Amino acid sequence: MRRTSLMRLMIVTGAFLLLYVVATLVAVRMLSKDLPDLMTLEQIRPKLSTVVYSADGQALKTFAVQKRTLLPYEDFPPVLVNALLASEDREFWDHWGVNVLGIARAAFKSVITMRPARATSTITQQLARDLFLTKERSLVRKAKEAILAVRIERTYTKREILQLYLNQVYFGSGAYGIQAAARTFFGKDAKDLNAQEAATLVGMLPAPNFYSPTRHADRSIRRRNIVLLSMERTGGLTREKADSLRALPLVTTPAPEELGIAPYFTEYVRLRLGDQLDASPELRARFAQALGLPDSVTSDQIIYEGGLAVETTLDSRLQAVAERAVGQQVDSLQAYFDRCVRFGGCRDWVDRERSAELDSTVAKPVQAALVALDVHTGAIRAMVGGRDFDVTKFNRAVQALRQPGSAFKPFVYAAAIDNGFTPVSELPNQPVTIPSFVDGKWGEWQPENYDGTVGGLTTLREGLRHSINLVAIRLLQQIGPQLAIQYAQSMGITSPLPPYLSLALGVGEVRLLELTSAFSVFADQGIHVDPFPVMRVTSRDGIELLPRMVAGHQRQALSPQTAFIMAKLLEDVVDHGTGVNARLRYGFTRPAGGKTGTTNDYGDAWFIGFTPQLVCGVWVGFDQRVSMGKEYTGAGAALPIWARFMKEAYDVLGLPVQDFPMPEGVVAAQVCSESHQLATPYCPSTYTEYFREGEPPPPCTIHGPGGERRVAPTQESDDSGMRRRF
Repeated sequence: MRRTSLMRLMIVTGAFLLLYVVATLVAVRMLSKDLPDLMTLEQIRPKLSTVVYSADGQALKTFAVQKRTLLPYEDFPPVLVNALLASEDREFWDHWGVNVLGIARAAFKSVITMRPARATSTITQQLARDLFLTKERSLVRKAKEAILAVRIERTYTKREILQLYLNQVYFGSGAYGIQAAARTFFGKDAKDLNAQEAATLVGMLPAPNFYSPTRHADRSIRRRNIVLLSMERTGGLTREKADSLRALPLVTTPAPEELGIAPYFTEYVRLRLGDQLDASPELRARFAQALGLPDSVTSDQIIYEGGLAVETTLDSRLQAVAERAVGQQVDSLQAYFDRCVRFGGCRDWVDRERSAELDSTVAKPVQAALVALDVHTGAIRAMVGGRDFDVTKFNRAVQALRQPGSAFKPFVYAAAIDNGFTPVSELPNQPVTIPSFVDGKWGEWQPENYDGTVGGLTTLREGLRHSINLVAIRLLQQIGPQLAIQYAQSMGITSPLPPYLSLALGVGEVRLLELTSAFSVFADQGIHVDPFPVMRVTSRDGIELLPRMVAGHQRQALSPQTAFIMAKLLEDVVDHGTGVNARLRYGFTRPAGGKTGTTNDYGDAWFIGFTPQLVCGVWVGFDQRVSMGKEYTGAGAALPIWARFMKEAYDVLGLPVQDFPMPEGVVAAQVCSESHQLATPYCPSTYTEYFREGEPPPPCTIHGPGGERRVAPTQESDDSGMRRRF
């Protein structure tokens, strides 16, 4: 009887076990239907941050949906691994994804204490949940978590699982992965974390925001000390060491402001790279394949999730110089305008929106922009797009269309020099009346010089040196607006230009970047090089996605002879003309040329200047087209920024002193200061002038022995009053 009962019990037990196994297998099969397969598990690729670097290796900006940088297991300090395992999974090296003994212990403890069982998820289960599941509290989710954990353990080694986990887990404040957390909370790399820092970060894992060291220091310290105690109990720390660490205060060193370095530039890089990917489906597909992303990925997903390394042309040292120079001038101007508004009325400058908001009278915010380029390569070395990227993302260096004023005159002069004129060609500095057609009616336009003066015959050199409007307009009359536009476009101006004589005074609108790039032609023997911001793009695995670029597209925009003559004319502007304060007041002594620019309403102030190595453009004004006042011309508002930047930039870079190389086909000659003809031994005052071969004027005919004056030189005038030497 007993034997029969025992047999029945064994049969029933076997049947129940069989049913349990079958039910378990069916449940696993049902639950596995919507879980990732082994192929997917073998291709786990967390969303990574794209990091933008300067040419000198500084991290400028991170673009990320999840702020994350992958680290290999070898870069995890042992104390970090000890803290993690002691706190989260002490049997990690022994279980196969699910800690059955841990579950049994938790269940037994729950029965004894009559309290709910404490969560017993292993690190592998946590990884499975973070990668593929939600944080829903249910038995179904826990079962799926266990299934995935087993699969992950079958696919990866223990070290690989730890690497995936520490690169995946969220630490709060937008930091995903241990490297981002170390940078965010302690301003250092993960490999440099010490024991108490590692314990602090590991202690955050159950509730990152609740235990945040920057938001809730007391809670964070308590959690850190619990982790240190766990490390002591598991042998990771001695009792003495753990006690000393628990006594330490919590000290965090948050990473720099998220805006990063050169925010206007890095946003420009992001937009340019996105446009490049959007314009080429083949390029986008190549990026996606290399990054392990689906073919349907967008350019934004590639940038924010692909983990690119973007090497740019920017020099972080020059960027710091540029921001100081812009900030110093803008702060000074703002203080002046604020005082004027507060005490003197100055109604045009009142910022009504801000006044109402702050219940005080304040001036409109002054804005400024700066671009610096390598003359020979077109590489963008520095860019400031405004006074505060956090307030306005509008990049005035590349987006704002503003009238260049007299900064456009060099294009008129270049076209003239390239078509038969010389620096000693003369035009009358006299009033001129020009028919105009405005609002459907014919009228007359009578331009004036800046200071309202007039004069006699004036050489092109003197006209450009002092930015004489009447000379520039008469010169444009001679060559025609279309020819000037043709030359400006060849030299890099891409914005539409109006074919009117007022173009000589800069009525067309241009962007700072294109105007600065066009001026580089004068410094580089007539060659225009397209400006560019990105040198190379690589994947997280070091695959080169965009090959290294050393220079922008080049073309011969001016003859070398014309470019050199223009460089020497513009050097005269800096040495003795409207840009002379760069020498006298700011002490910039390098060979340099440049041009001021001021619009008629004094709403835009420019200075574009260059050396043989560097070209820099500066714009200052209000976003609203409001006059800054007659004293804030290009020389008064923009030149101080340019001069300070160039002087400090050369100090920082330590570049050798260079002059503009004179090409073949150009001759240097001594010219009489009075007749502007070739000097003779009898001319009392002379200066050096540059001409194309065959174009120097005849010898001076007005000075004889002893310096006495002779008859006037032979001359021929056209209807406009222009005089050329024969």
